[in-house]
Formats: sequence, structure tokens, C-alpha cells
Amino acid sequence: RSRAYCLLSLPTITMRAILLLAVGAAALKAPKQTALAVRGGGDDSTNEIIMKVSAAAATASGALTILDKSDLVEKYIFFGLNPATSGAAYGVALLGWGVGKINAVQSGAKSIKNFAKLNLIPMACWIATNFQNDAPMTENIFPGLFAAAYAYIVWG
Repeated sequence: RSRAYCLLSLPTITMRAILLLAVGAAALKAPKQTALAVRGGGDDSTNEIIMKVSAAAATASGALTILDKSDLVEKYIFFGLNPATSGAAYGVALLGWGVGKINAVQSGAKSIKNFAKLNLIPMACWIATNFQNDAPMTENIFPGLFAAAYAYIVWG
């Protein structure tokens, strides 16, 4: 595919729209927060929503990969931006990652913040691996968005 196609493809436009909506929603909430709360991370309800979306993406990806449907993961969860790895072991790892996120949500605001802080490590590794392997820049959009969301939770 040409570079112009990747920049204007439907999945990319969809991701940009989602990002713009998320940024817009965060901007609308920002004036209601105190300076201390902004420096201490996002507000609890927004953090919970972010973690629930992340948990849904990970658990759905894991379950579909276990069922040998990684093509659906690539198309509908990664929006065609990232290749989905197949194999039951990879699916089980994704499912476990998702279950950890569900546990963080069920355990409350402090657990969500701690999970997000620790989860920045695998997200940074994912992006670094993409750079090391000369992956197309589009493959950094998905992990980059989640890394930004986790950083928001931690540092707001």
C-alpha cells in the first residue's frame, strides 16, 4: 500500500475520530479539576472508563485469538493498523492481560492507577520492538494511544 493510502484509510480515519472525541471529552472535563488533581492523574471515573475499554480490547483479542480468529482481531480491534499474532499461547497471554485489567477495575481507583503505571512498561516495549523491527509507523498508533491513556491515568 502507498503511504497516502495508509494515512487516509478508513481504519486510520476511525482511530483519529476516536482520538479527537477522547481529547475533546478530556478537554471539557479539565476546567472542573483542581491543579492538584491534574498533577496527580485523571479523575477516577475517566480512569475507570479507560481501563474498561482497555480490558475489553485485551480480553476480546485474547478470546478471538484462542478461537483462531486473529483475522477478526486485526480487522475490528486493531483497525487494520497492527498485524494480529495467531496462536493459542499468544491468545492466553492476551486473555490474562485483560483479566488483570478487569481485576484492576474491580479493585478500585488506586488499583487502576497502579496497573496503568506498570502497564506503561509493556506498552513501551511494544513500541520499542516496532521501531527495532522497522515496523510501519501505523503499528505504533494503537499501542501509542493506550500508552497515552495509561500516562493520563497516572499523571493526568
